Amino acid sequence: MKRAFATIAAAAFAVATPASAEWLHQVDDDPFQGKQQLAFGTDASGFSVAFRCTDADDLSLVFISREKVDLSLVRLANRIGPHLGVVVDDHPKVELAAQMYPSPDGEHLKLEASSPDVAKVAAVAVRANRRIALAGMLNGKVANSHSFDAAGSATVIDATLKACGVTLPAE
Repeated sequence: MKRAFATIAAAAFAVATPASAEWLHQVDDDPFQGKQQLAFGTDASGFSVAFRCTDADDLSLVFISREKVDLSLVRLANRIGPHLGVVVDDHPKVELAAQMYPSPDGEHLKLEASSPDVAKVAAVAVRANRRIALAGMLNGKVANSHSFDAAGSATVIDATLKACGVTLPAE
């Protein structure tokens, strides 16, 4: 799984331009962890976003930043309680409780939110016209943020969610 996620990021990074995001639907069929669906977006900035699911009850939102991993920071942040801020187009900001980890390549910071509210964010994201913006937050303050161009995201996110049987709540 880590290898597939890193390969997707590298491939998308190679073809994306700074002004646009590349959105990909990836299926990872790991014999140990099962089938995983990813709606993955990245651009030339080095930031990445993904909606990840294995079934209707396992949906998460992942944000990978450019910041290098510092394991003492990861431990401290997880004690404080990091949040993932999300703004889709001009909708109000949503803050999701998250956990911080090293990214699959072990080089960068990854925030992952796995609450039921992720489905609400996904319901708005599949209708995005302009941007999907994410922010890593600690104590209510933005530590890092990035906006992804939403062009192409709706089809990819929708395919990923349907493959997992996720029923989106009304917006």
